[in-house]
Amino acid sequence: MLSFLTVATTVWGLVMALAPILQIRLMIRTKDSSSVSLVWMIILVIGYLLWFSYGIASGSAPLIIANTVSSIVGTVMLIVILRYRENPQTLARQRVQEVLAEDEAA
Repeated sequence: MLSFLTVATTVWGLVMALAPILQIRLMIRTKDSSSVSLVWMIILVIGYLLWFSYGIASGSAPLIIANTVSSIVGTVMLIVILRYRENPQTLARQRVQEVLAEDEAA
């Protein structure tokens, strides 16, 4: 039973680790990450690294494998979030330009 559980948790850990790729694809396709919390992703990556460290310390292959992949995918997601995050100053400038354009049209 223990070996089945080891395999099942490792496989499911990998599925969970790869799941954010769906969100990464969407952010790249739309070139927008405004709906994804940066702080949430930072917290998750820190958690992945802590679990990875615990896996190393305890010699647990399932923890090491799943959290290695999670850390990599999470880091990629952080990069994509930052890449497609709108700068508040840029948004403010765009809004001012829109208002000025509306005033000129009126």
